[in-house]
Amino acid sequence: MTLKTVITGTGRYVPPRVVTNDDLSQWMETSDEWIRQRTGIEKRHWVDEDAPVGPSDLGLEASQIALNRAGWSPADIDLIIFATLSPDIFFPGPGCLLQHKLGLSATPALDIRQQCTGFIYGLATADAYIRSGMATKILLVGAEVHSTGLDISTEGRDVSVIFGDGAAAVCLEAVDSDQDVGVLASVLHAKGSMAESLKTEAPASREWPRLTAKMMEERRHFPHMDGKAIFKEAVRRLPEVTKEALDQAGLTTEDIDLYIPHQANMRINQFYQQMMKLPEEKVFHNIQRYGNTTAATIPLALDEALTRLQDNPEAFMGSLQKEVYAVGEDGARSEDLDSQISRINALPPEERRRAIQARRPIIPTMTIRAETSRRLPKKASSKRSTSICHQPAPAPAVGMARKTKIIAAMPMISRRLPGSRPVRTWRMR
Repeated sequence: MTLKTVITGTGRYVPPRVVTNDDLSQWMETSDEWIRQRTGIEKRHWVDEDAPVGPSDLGLEASQIALNRAGWSPADIDLIIFATLSPDIFFPGPGCLLQHKLGLSATPALDIRQQCTGFIYGLATADAYIRSGMATKILLVGAEVHSTGLDISTEGRDVSVIFGDGAAAVCLEAVDSDQDVGVLASVLHAKGSMAESLKTEAPASREWPRLTAKMMEERRHFPHMDGKAIFKEAVRRLPEVTKEALDQAGLTTEDIDLYIPHQANMRINQFYQQMMKLPEEKVFHNIQRYGNTTAATIPLALDEALTRLQDNPEAFMGSLQKEVYAVGEDGARSEDLDSQISRINALPPEERRRAIQARRPIIPTMTIRAETSRRLPKKASSKRSTSICHQPAPAPAVGMARKTKIIAAMPMISRRLPGSRPVRTWRMR
């Protein structure tokens, strides 16, 4: 058997303050139309100006949701990995701050400072820890507070209109399996030669002192970006790294049910979709609602996609093949999932709501192929089946990363029938 890394819970949190494009137009020369055309962004969430809130605070909210869905307590965590480019303070890092806020005293915490790719670097790092046996349960967090460091002026609008605040967390767990489950492939790249295209220079330890009035007059403490250079590099490299990861995993583009790209710019994602020849329904976007939350974009989008499936299982089922079985712990077949949904939909509204609630908590997984310890129905192919369990279950994924990053995976959800034991569900191909 080989240790594999699976996702057993996800959670997201954004501050309640919503900043629309029209709001920004009151502070700088811009407009809703100008921002939408260039970025696809309609609004974003920013922390309140009156309260000191950092990424560890947002990360705490997201982590508590993910832990609850995974069925973990904070004491179950072997390692915290925290990805951010906007730490609460210069040091110690937000991973340590989050550890304390979770009520832990000695759990190791690791910070990842890889900007937009932070979550993917964190996922690859967590996978390495789990595969090596150094950790069994890892909490991976991506969180940012950008709003307090933006140049809210006409001069800084090219950057300031893009970024939002937010956090998301995933619970990663080891499973012992020889099947193609868990993180199937991850590809990491960096390009230091483009450092001048996107940077924040100050405060800087190479300067003496680290921050001066002159630096601030020169606006070096604000982020600066060469948007055209970043755009050209992203649309060229995203398809390349996607194919690289797919090749490593032994998959094709057709094997992937949902692509979740980094939410940097809607136009980048649209170019990527066209170059990869992907149907629109296979590429998930939420930048229009949150802006670019850098290290938080992918886990935030993943959790939102899974929540949509949870809230609208009928629509979700419409995209799946019809040959579905629900198999109990004893391997006996129960009613198929279409019948389950039809029966629940026929209930009065309040009863229907309670029935859906009774099938929670929903344990999100990302599945391409999955193993099962139970006997499959005769029509099933164990090699190409999808396993879903109410309890933490194998949840394979394909992860891809570089400066601009992407995860390609198939999100699935677990369901518990009202009054029944946990079920295992397979989709036949």
